[in-house]
Amino acid sequence: MLARAMPDAFASWADRCAHMRHRAHEVLVSRQELAASKSAAIARAKAEDDVRYAQLLTRMQTLKGKESEEEGSQLQFERDLNQALYEGIGKPSIKVDVVGVVFLSLRSFSSVEKDVQAYV
Repeated sequence: MLARAMPDAFASWADRCAHMRHRAHEVLVSRQELAASKSAAIARAKAEDDVRYAQLLTRMQTLKGKESEEEGSQLQFERDLNQALYEGIGKPSIKVDVVGVVFLSLRSFSSVEKDVQAYV
């Protein structure tokens, strides 16, 4: 309704939304809290993974032949998978789904709405 009543104010709305989405993404990516959270998550994951690797290495030492090879394959698989997870945590794919707009006015919404309806 507002777009019809005030077309100049809403011109290039799609471009404005794209610009706001891009800017919101830039702000989020540049936040120190995000960098700290990513670093902490990677550190926690690596600590937990080191315990798992130690378990697999210990098990490999007690096994022989094919069983030891299978545990070695499992260890390598987990190392490769975890490396991919660390990279995903370090460089997440971020999508901004919603960008909001707030209109501030000294008048109530109902009075603005009446004026817009009268204008249309």
